[in-house]
Amino acid sequence: MSWAEKIRALQSIAADIPEARLETVALLGEARALKYLGTEGFTRFADDPRLEYAICALGIANLILSSRGIHEESSVHSSSGWGEGNIAPSEISELIRLSKHWEDKAMETLNQLRAEIPAELGWVDI
Repeated sequence: MSWAEKIRALQSIAADIPEARLETVALLGEARALKYLGTEGFTRFADDPRLEYAICALGIANLILSSRGIHEESSVHSSSGWGEGNIAPSEISELIRLSKHWEDKAMETLNQLRAEIPAELGWVDI
């Protein structure tokens, strides 16, 4: 399953958002997870579904802030908008809230994984 398919499984996203864009936001999430866990920690959890979830969640958080392409079935849809193509202020705050929700979920998961990294891997926080 590609990153794009995994992201679509977690959040309803407009069908016209290119697969390449979803792959890119997932790669940004992957880079952030790698930086947070370190190479050894990231490699240790490479097959863990929690790491996959965290990467997808970070990708979704980035995608939401960079796009209005969220399906009507998603939690962002508002039938009280100002018309097609316009962004109501309430929609902006809802997009930010949803993005923050996904980022928080990702960081909770990464914190859990980081706590499971054995001390012998030699963490050095700078």
